[in-house]
Amino acid sequence: MTGVFSKRGHFRKNWKSRFFVLELGRLSYFEKENTDEATADTPGNCGIRFLKSLVLRNVGLSHHDDPKMIVLVDRLTHSDLLMKASSVEMAELWRKVIA
Repeated sequence: MTGVFSKRGHFRKNWKSRFFVLELGRLSYFEKENTDEATADTPGNCGIRFLKSLVLRNVGLSHHDDPKMIVLVDRLTHSDLLMKASSVEMAELWRKVIA
């Protein structure tokens, strides 16, 4: 499963478009759609999170009440991964698959 989301930066809290890939128990994201892990060797170009360490946070219970927002919490690092879909339908589909 693939899609383009806005992702909030961890250090700089700005939003940037990222290409996300959900497969084989992991969520990967890249700066560009045609990038893969083998070519994404520049720091900041990609990220990989394993689904077994992620918890889907209920958006309604957080300060992010946008239905297009997906908030994942990494149980290992206690850091948030904020993703914003282009539509409510896309966000709901990804939430269902991640959960």
